[in-house]
Amino acid sequence: MSRLLVLAAGLALLILPGIAAAFPPAVFPPARPAALLLVQAPPDQGGANPTVAWAQARLSEIDAAITTLDVATRTLTSEARKQADDVLRKLRASRDAFATTIEGLASDARQRTEAEVAQARAALDAKWGEFERDLDAYLATSTTAASLRTAVLQARDRAEELYWQQAIAALKTAETTVAAERRSAIDQAIAALQSYADAAHARLAKLQQAGSDAWTAMQTGLADARRAFDKAYDNVQAAIDRARQ
Repeated sequence: MSRLLVLAAGLALLILPGIAAAFPPAVFPPARPAALLLVQAPPDQGGANPTVAWAQARLSEIDAAITTLDVATRTLTSEARKQADDVLRKLRASRDAFATTIEGLASDARQRTEAEVAQARAALDAKWGEFERDLDAYLATSTTAASLRTAVLQARDRAEELYWQQAIAALKTAETTVAAERRSAIDQAIAALQSYADAAHARLAKLQQAGSDAWTAMQTGLADARRAFDKAYDNVQAAIDRARQ
């Protein structure tokens, strides 16, 4: 079943340069050993795959956001640092609860009924919503720098896009288990999914170039791209499952 993989320096190098670019040089101290960042490998193709895949992609965003905030708060002092630390503790608690629910679902997906999977998805939705509300409430405060809001969104965007590529690679691997004569339509669907991911990357990059004033547009753009990719991914996975029968 799905396993959590620890990607340390490699993923940090993908995310942290974009974060640093959004801040004055003084905000980011000289390089230190990168903290471990948990990112999820695309799940095995199992009964709860759509829910697990959805949750793992969201968890990669949560980890990216927390890592960004953790780096930024190192330069804060007094009351601002205390507030940031309180928020980080709350976000980490939400993250841990989210991850625990994913692990429980992934470990026994094939033994769960549709109703049980739906219940787990509802629980994950609630935890994701809690994280989003707590993060947005902190970033919307008057004392939060616009550059930090932008950096968090950029990190989440990069984490989501990295997961998209992992998910597409997993679909390609799964497709090899389908009879050759049934692969044509699936090939086309995976190619279309890759094209969408590339186009979404270009749109989100354009929004990021607009600067911190585009924060709300970036939020909306990422949410829209996330929903569209999830739906298309689920459709391709369903097509693979049908072709195996």
